[in-house]
Amino acid sequence: MKYTALFISYICISLLSACQNKNPEVEKIEKLCLIESEKVAGMSEGIVEYCACAAPKILSHVKDDKAIMAKLDQGQFNHINEIKDSTFKAVLNNCVPGDKLIYNPPSMELLLPERAENSIRVTIMDEMDAEFQAAHNMDQYCDCYLKGIKTKLSFEEFHDNDLENLPKYKAILKDCEMISQK
Repeated sequence: MKYTALFISYICISLLSACQNKNPEVEKIEKLCLIESEKVAGMSEGIVEYCACAAPKILSHVKDDKAIMAKLDQGQFNHINEIKDSTFKAVLNNCVPGDKLIYNPPSMELLLPERAENSIRVTIMDEMDAEFQAAHNMDQYCDCYLKGIKTKLSFEEFHDNDLENLPKYKAILKDCEMISQK
């Protein structure tokens, strides 16, 4: 009888703990992680798993830092990437195996730093002949081109080996040529 009562108590405790909701702070961090990760990397099953694993670890690491917690409360998440603790980063990197993360952001908008934009501008200027440059406002052309690749092409499309033949890319070039004509 004594073991039966212990067994029933164990089952009740197990069921009660299984039915409890996640910590609301963990849920908030997980949601922010999903929103920001989808913007940068595109949505995949690996991202969902990653954020579910990372959220409690992030909270555990930052819960006593009022500045970081205030930013999370305001719906900001990217500042988590600025934490310089290599042990913390290693813990997060171990949340999901790399082969489960599919990296295909919906656009290139967040992936072209100013340094890359400057490099693209220089490349465009080098590739365009003098006749084209004389007939077009090259600053307008470059601005249009950068905006086009950042907002109209996915990561996968931008890195396609046959980029020049993609209809979207051809449309960007044509639009920019028309917009920049003198």
